[in-house]
Order: sequence, then structure tokens, then C-alpha cells
Amino acid sequence: MDSTIAEVRERHEMMQELAAEEHEGERFRSRVAIGISLLAILLAVSSFNTASYVRELINTNIHANADETLFHIKNVEQTSNELAADELRVLLAVEKNRLTPDQQTLVTKEVRRFETEIARLESDPESGQGKKELTKGCSTGKPSTNTPSIT
Repeated sequence: MDSTIAEVRERHEMMQELAAEEHEGERFRSRVAIGISLLAILLAVSSFNTASYVRELINTNIHANADETLFHIKNVEQTSNELAADELRVLLAVEKNRLTPDQQTLVTKEVRRFETEIARLESDPESGQGKKELTKGCSTGKPSTNTPSIT
């Protein structure tokens, strides 16, 4: 009988040890789960900040590209107007004797109109769409036009 009691006590101690080990394992798993949760929260916050930064970067590039494209369009238009004005000046100089005074006045008015347009393309403070204003917008980093944005 003593051997049975000893055997029962031994099994009881073994069960207590197993229960203690299981309890330790659960504590470890709980701590690991908390650690993983904290890492997930940090990752989510980091991801949000990164997405916000990427969105801002894309918007900046959109505005810069739009302003640069508009600048080049204005430059081509200005050059075209300069060529047209030069052509009319040459016409006026070469064909002065053949043109009537009314025709000469008309050509001179067209030259002035082209010169006015050339000056407006160079600088247009009212609309902020002149080449000088666009260049200023590019150097300050502020968009000078209403270009689309990613929100």
C-alpha cells in the first residue's frame, strides 16, 4: 500500500510539474502575442506615414511636371509669335514700296499685337501663367497652376 501511495504522490507531483510547465508556456505565448501586436501597431503607423509621404511626393511631382510643361508650351508659343512678328517686319521692310499706307498700318498693328502677346507670355502677373511666374513657382516649390492632386 505504501508503494501505491508513493506512486500516487509521484504521479500527482508529475501532473503538478506538467501543469506548471504548461502555465509557463502560456505566459510565454501571451508575451509573444503582445509583442507581435505592438510590432503590428508600429508597422501600421509607419505605413500610414509612408503613404502620406508618398502621396505628398507624387503631388509635388505632378505640380512640377505641369508647371514645366506649361513653361515649355509658353516658350514654343512665344518663339512662334517672335518668328511671325519678325516675318511681318521683314515684309514691311522689303515690300514697303508695294504696300499701301492702309496695308502698312495693318501690318504694323499685327507686329504690335504679336509683341504684346510675346510680353504677356514672358510675364503675366494677373494670371500667374507667364514664364517668369512659372519659373518662380518652380524655384519656390509652390505650384502656380491648378493642377490635379492625389488626396
